[in-house]
Amino acid sequence: MQHKIFTHLKILTAVSLLALLAVPVFSDTVEPESSHLKSPTEVYLGGGRACAGKLMINAKTLSWMTPFSHCADQPYTLVALRSNNNALKNRVLQLSKPSAKCLYHFINIKTTPETGQVQVAGFKSIEDYEQQNFDAALICPVVAQ
Repeated sequence: MQHKIFTHLKILTAVSLLALLAVPVFSDTVEPESSHLKSPTEVYLGGGRACAGKLMINAKTLSWMTPFSHCADQPYTLVALRSNNNALKNRVLQLSKPSAKCLYHFINIKTTPETGQVQVAGFKSIEDYEQQNFDAALICPVVAQ
């Protein structure tokens, strides 16, 4: 009788573990430095008066050139990453040493996996990002290249 109980406990533990692994996980941390990238260099193109330009991201630097803000080859840190079953949804990058011509020090990249739509938002400070202060932000729909 005792042997059957232990066998059922082992099976129950194994099933519980498998169920936990199947649950979508949202995380704000990332271990590998470039694991948030879909390719070695991501390129996005924006259009319109304030958003015309290009965003390029690689493992160590990003460049976001728009008519009013010039962030060329800026080192960055990944501040937040939210994903669901490896479908990238939301990244926040903080520029480590922004130049004087670079107006936005926090770059938020949101991807809608179902539609493939990408939105890039630039914020001047972490407070503006956290409060979603869109008056102090540049919000750009972009197209992945």
